[in-house]
Order: sequence, then C-alpha cells, then structure tokens
Amino acid sequence: MKNSSSGHRDSVSAPQCTACFKNLGVEAKYTIYGYLQTEGRANVKTLAKMLKLSQPTVTHHLQQMQQSGLLNRSKVGKEAFYSISETCPVINAPCVMKNITVSNFKEK
Repeated sequence: MKNSSSGHRDSVSAPQCTACFKNLGVEAKYTIYGYLQTEGRANVKTLAKMLKLSQPTVTHHLQQMQQSGLLNRSKVGKEAFYSISETCPVINAPCVMKNITVSNFKEK
C-alpha cells in the first residue's frame, strides 16, 4: 500500500477488497472498469454497445460492481451514469482499486 498524506501506510484487509477483486475477475466487468478509467463515466447503452452485450446483462454487471463499491451511479435527468468510486464504502477511505490501471484494455 502507498503512504497516505500523514505518512502512515494505508491499510485494508483482504475481506474488504475481495468483492472488488472478484468483480474485476470477470472479463466484461474488467472491460467496463478499463473503459471508465479512460472515459470517466458512461451509461448502460454506451457500455452495452461497446461490449456487444444486452442492456440487461450490462445493467446486472454494473449493479454488482456498484454494490461492491467499485462504481458510483449518478443520474442526469432520466439517465444513469456510472463512474469509478473514489472512496471505499467499507472503510470510508480512499479506494485502493482506483490505483489499479487496467492494462491491455481494448474495446470489443
């Protein structure tokens, strides 16, 4: 873990991050995460088109990623947009996952 601004090492335990790592173990979710790192935010329609998956399937993936704390959901009018979470909901501290850069990310 990298040092925080106070000079102390950030600490998280395996159970806190397991759900996030499990989510990134699924190819479609890994691709979503990489896309959001590059683009900042996206809606279901954009992600479904990019992944060549149905909107219900993408919605399911996004819900799981949001529940684990990987993603935030915000509404703009009637449309929902997803972005990478900055804060871990378990420990209410900066999320260590945001420091992970998805390599070899390619849109399908």
